[in-house]
Amino acid sequence: MASATNETLLKLPFDHYQRYFLAARIIESLLGANDPVKPIRVLDVGGAGSPLKHFLPAGDIVVSDPLPPLAAAHHNEVPPLRDDYFMASGLELPLVDQSFDAVVSCDTLEHIPEPGRNQFISELLRVSGRYTIINGPCATPETVAREARMSEFVQHALGWEHPFLREHADFGLPTKQSIETLLEERGAVYVTIPNGLNPMWTVMMAIRHYLMAFPDSQEVQVAIDELYNRNFSPGDFGQEAYREAFVISRSESDAQALQATAEPFVNRGRSTSIVDISGSSEALLTAMEQHAASVRGMIVNFTTRVSELESQTRGLHEHIDIKQGELERAHESWRAAEQGLLQSHTALTHANQELKAIRESPGFKILTTVRSPARRIFPPGSKRGRSYSALVDRISRLLRR
Repeated sequence: MASATNETLLKLPFDHYQRYFLAARIIESLLGANDPVKPIRVLDVGGAGSPLKHFLPAGDIVVSDPLPPLAAAHHNEVPPLRDDYFMASGLELPLVDQSFDAVVSCDTLEHIPEPGRNQFISELLRVSGRYTIINGPCATPETVAREARMSEFVQHALGWEHPFLREHADFGLPTKQSIETLLEERGAVYVTIPNGLNPMWTVMMAIRHYLMAFPDSQEVQVAIDELYNRNFSPGDFGQEAYREAFVISRSESDAQALQATAEPFVNRGRSTSIVDISGSSEALLTAMEQHAASVRGMIVNFTTRVSELESQTRGLHEHIDIKQGELERAHESWRAAEQGLLQSHTALTHANQELKAIRESPGFKILTTVRSPARRIFPPGSKRGRSYSALVDRISRLLRR
């Protein structure tokens, strides 16, 4: 699988692009251009979704994480890519000492409970042949406050808790001093590169989660990420940063190289645009937070109404099914009645034919001839009339037989 182009990489989420672009530039500065014949070997610890291979396409990039590799990409044009992957805890890597030219770990240390952090850093230093890069948020009053504000923003705007920020709060962010103390105890040399200024991180995170309140907003998010990555990320360095990148070497002789690598980033400072954002970011966050919550409420109400209409529709379909059954049964009754009427009509026709035959018979004609005189001789209701009627009935029965 081919690596993504530089233009495509600009479409990555802003925080992924920033930390991996920085890691790649540091490695290139310290270890030189990639040699396809003898590629730089780099281990990315905790990088289940790492795009580092796209930034260092000629490097031999191996990824380690306790979790299986991510199936989904952060952007569909930047698919998961690496030369090898193995599942292991960063606290106990199944590797021999100095296995790689460089070891990288981005936004991972803060997700390890505090008692295991020194062991994690020690493992990174052990398997690194020369350079180690640890980049992630460090505990400062401003960073802790901004993470708390962003966690609140997500809760109010979207109605759910941000899992990573929750873990940051539960474990506590590592302090810069604690990392420096360990490195000095190990005799390592290092420089730090503050990156991702807090005001810009806050605004970009707020925009990302604000857009989640709207359906089909992915393309808008990609456009905003690309705008940041192209125009703001190159200058997003300074002392009020969300992340602190520790660039470490096991050799004192690399001290000058580390300083030379860090200098271009440290001296960039922060742009006027980012300074302007710092003072007004809270008003922007509040407006987006309230609007996203309002939109979410409308979507919930709309979804509820759709569910109600679907339920009513199902009820109507059930009622229609019942009425159709009743109609079918009525049709069956009508067909049975029609058949009975046809049979009755046939019987009536036969009866009329029989009646006609009786009326045309000699006996009926004789009876008709004598009926009028007989009624005068044998008046109805008289004794003679009753006797006559009984005689006529017997004769009628005989004629019918």
